[in-house]
Amino acid sequence: MGNHSAFDATTFIDDAKDYIIAYLVHARISSIYAYRKLYQYAINHADKANQYALMSSNSYYVVSSYNCLARAYSSQKDYEKAIKFYDKAIEIGRVHNKTKLVNSSIQEKMGLFIRQNRLEEAQNLVFAKLEQRRIFAKKSNIFGMSIVNSVGKRL
Repeated sequence: MGNHSAFDATTFIDDAKDYIIAYLVHARISSIYAYRKLYQYAINHADKANQYALMSSNSYYVVSSYNCLARAYSSQKDYEKAIKFYDKAIEIGRVHNKTKLVNSSIQEKMGLFIRQNRLEEAQNLVFAKLEQRRIFAKKSNIFGMSIVNSVGKRL
């Protein structure tokens, strides 16, 4: 298997017009390339995953695809591009109420700030994450039911 031909199967996926499957395949391949430290390949597949997610118009996959792009750029240590993609994921996730994905994006972005010793920005994200949690708890209490955390306190 010379020169990464193991992933030539993506040609068939790309022709299939099933955008969600194509997103999933390219996102996974991007992760594999990042793990193998083949960063440009990781970025290329993350970009393709993002394109397919956008074509699918599925907000869950769109947000996930921006996180995938952010991770690919982060693995290459291009932190500023990674941060831009995390910001895009957070923005779209908030619009479409993808709370778990937004929290994940915030947490991963926080990790980037910590790696760069940008501690004040990381601290600000802690507050953003707490606010996101408060919004989620408030939305979850719509029908007069309260959410109780693991120690029995109402959120």
